[in-house]
Amino acid sequence: MVASIMFAAQRQAFPATRHLEWPWADSGNRWERAFGWIRENTPKSAVFALSSNYANEPGADHQSFRACAERSVLADVVKDGGVAALFPTLAPEWNEEITATVHMGDAGKNWQADLLNSGVSWVVLQGGGHEGVVCPYQSGDLRVCALEPVDRGSRSDAVARLRTMGAKARYKSRDRPVPLTRPSGTGGEHQADRTR
Repeated sequence: MVASIMFAAQRQAFPATRHLEWPWADSGNRWERAFGWIRENTPKSAVFALSSNYANEPGADHQSFRACAERSVLADVVKDGGVAALFPTLAPEWNEEITATVHMGDAGKNWQADLLNSGVSWVVLQGGGHEGVVCPYQSGDLRVCALEPVDRGSRSDAVARLRTMGAKARYKSRDRPVPLTRPSGTGGEHQADRTR
């Protein structure tokens, strides 16, 4: 009886993620797949920006970007808000990073320049707002986009490389899912994590 109640509660709390997760199988969660693509296809030095409330988005099921993607990311409301509350000296920096992501993807806003000034080189966008950025990964309305060329050379060369990288990743993901594992020895989060 208790197991049935717990199963029902887990399915209601995390509907986009499979109940049983095997290391060799795709989790079924598109956010986790995007984070896995980021881990496998972006530079380790990349700094990301996501919606500051991404963990509460439908289908995200509170997947941790830092743990799954093993990349640095600007602060978020859900996980980093508690740190800012416990350590008030971090609150201004936390607020600055949250503010930088508020208009992310909004048409007519200068959100790309704001994020570049914050050290961000990649973004994860949901829905529209990807005009002017190259998005080598897309799953439904979820996109991983580069804010600037990630390699040396002209912008058109970088755009071509990013598009090729996206095509290879889509082929690779159709071929077989890449297992998503947590980094060992880091307490579930990557060593390079920062709240800036």
